[in-house]
Amino acid sequence: MKLHTRERGSGPILFILHGLFGSGDNWNSVARGLKDRWRVVMPDLANHGQSPHTQTYTFDSMAADLFDTADDLGINTFSLMGHSMGGKAAMIAALSNPRRIEKLIVADVAPRGYPPRHRKVIEAMKKVRSAQVSSRQEADRLMAEDIHDRMIRAFLLKNLVPDEGGYRWRLGLDTIDRTYDALIGWSEFESSFSGPTLFIGGGRSNYLAGEDEPEIKRLFPQARIVTLSEAGHWIHTDEPEQFLREIRQFLAPSE
Repeated sequence: MKLHTRERGSGPILFILHGLFGSGDNWNSVARGLKDRWRVVMPDLANHGQSPHTQTYTFDSMAADLFDTADDLGINTFSLMGHSMGGKAAMIAALSNPRRIEKLIVADVAPRGYPPRHRKVIEAMKKVRSAQVSSRQEADRLMAEDIHDRMIRAFLLKNLVPDEGGYRWRLGLDTIDRTYDALIGWSEFESSFSGPTLFIGGGRSNYLAGEDEPEIKRLFPQARIVTLSEAGHWIHTDEPEQFLREIRQFLAPSE
């Protein structure tokens, strides 16, 4: 399936895959920092942004959509970066079709399962939908009953769009809800990706931990692991300059 994409810059190609409840435009600031040397392609994954909604949703399907989109754009090989859920999709893409991935960057996620951190978020979004809200302020007040972090609510509300006098979520919320257990899980792989790989995590996040290193090295034997000490899970916004410096250095052609 072809995904909706945004692009910046020209040169060697880098696809960036966003995380759960996000969209490609979450990565505009990173793309601006790379566009002088790279062509940055930012898809909206299925059930997110302006891409189509689906009934099934797995990391395998995300990887397949990525390659379909690259084919449609006439792109054969490319570098790939993914954050959180998008990082898992990026890992699956590299493990399943390594010949098409030149370099891989995985941002603050590991090849393992995670606890169901987002169930409260999904339920809050369903509550907003049921209430048929007439303003963003009303949606924010409803969500604040369950989600106390204002920044998280602001991020989620980017997905609330006007519709026939009211508002609706542009996410495929029912599909995300139904497939959520798979989205926080991980399947065992015997294959590996031997290309250059960078794992970059936040020192204030627990998504990427020291105990993840053996499995990372098994699946990605060339992996280098970097921690940005002052960053949380949103490493590209918490430490933008350092994050961009690491990405540029990793993507730069070898002398």
